Amino acid sequence: MCSKLSNTAFNTCCLTSANIANMIESMKRLLLAGRELGLKNPTEVAKRLGVSQQTIKNWETRGISRDGLTRINKRMGLSIEWIETGRGPKFVGGIGNTEEATGPHRSFLYPEISDVAAGNAMEAIDLLQPGEGTRHQSDAWAGDHGFWLRVKGDSMTTAGGVSFPDGMLVLVAPDEQPESGRYIVAKIGNDVTFKQYVVDAGVRYLKPLNPAFQLQVMDDRWHVVGTVVDAKWPKSIF
Repeated sequence: MCSKLSNTAFNTCCLTSANIANMIESMKRLLLAGRELGLKNPTEVAKRLGVSQQTIKNWETRGISRDGLTRINKRMGLSIEWIETGRGPKFVGGIGNTEEATGPHRSFLYPEISDVAAGNAMEAIDLLQPGEGTRHQSDAWAGDHGFWLRVKGDSMTTAGGVSFPDGMLVLVAPDEQPESGRYIVAKIGNDVTFKQYVVDAGVRYLKPLNPAFQLQVMDDRWHVVGTVVDAKWPKSIF
């Protein structure tokens, strides 16, 4: 009967109690594994995965999409089979540039390749090839081409709340599409800068956290280098 219905009707019709139960169990396994990785709630899981909270809600009611399963596999190191069925190993290796782990906790290594101005845009330093620069660990997944940049200047420094002082490292995920409110590294010509990405009434802005610096319109000349997914003070492991 369901095969004769439209796709929308098919999805609704074929959500049997068994299918719904499997969706619920898959989400339970995802959140359980998230807690093992230090992600205390769905919001933190969404942040690690680089998806919205609405996406997490959609997975709870419609099931985790194939793209979602692939993202979970890459960013949390979880087996797709385990998420879907609960069978097999929970965590899998061989993901991107991960360091081998002895337990469920995953960490990733990325090179530090240049400085980025946290003030006015500056001339970009030639980027090193992966592996040539100092490498730093992170629990965040920044993709196969992620890299660290060292902040320069004080436009992203505030007296309270989120702050990125001069000398701090920021981890850039080049394949991560930014959402309004996220922090990005952007480039215009050979100049790069680090700011908060804000979209208001369809207009894109580069916003400094330091009120002494001016908000800047991000026109079509600007290119997003990547989205910042982690930040910390440097501590080289090599």
